[in-house]
Formats: sequence, structure tokens, C-alpha cells
Amino acid sequence: MNEAKRSGGGFVACAPDQSRSLSEQLILAGDIRDAIDHHEFTLHYQLKVAMKDGRVIGVEALVR
Repeated sequence: MNEAKRSGGGFVACAPDQSRSLSEQLILAGDIRDAIDHHEFTLHYQLKVAMKDGRVIGVEALVR
């Protein structure tokens, strides 16, 4: 979509390798949905620590 907007013509041709990339993305999205349905992800919290003084300045939530 962004490429089509940049070209000004409202459309852009897709190369075969781009289509493959899209199909791989769709497969990955399906795999992620399946993993969620089967409770295969776990949530982990990781502290963000200031190197200067060792103080906790935040936290990140990671899904694995």
C-alpha cells in the first residue's frame, strides 16, 4: 500500500518473491493463532535497570 501511494499511480506490481513473503506471513499469523489457542505462550517480565546506579527504571513484558 505504501509503495503504491509513493508511486502516485495507485497500484504497484508485486514480484513473485514478494508474494512468497506474504504467504509466509499468513502462515506465521496462523501459527501464532494456533499457539495462542493451545496456550503455548508464556509471559515473562524483565526489569530495565539503570547502568549508572542499578535503579529499576521500568519493566518489559516478553511473550515467549
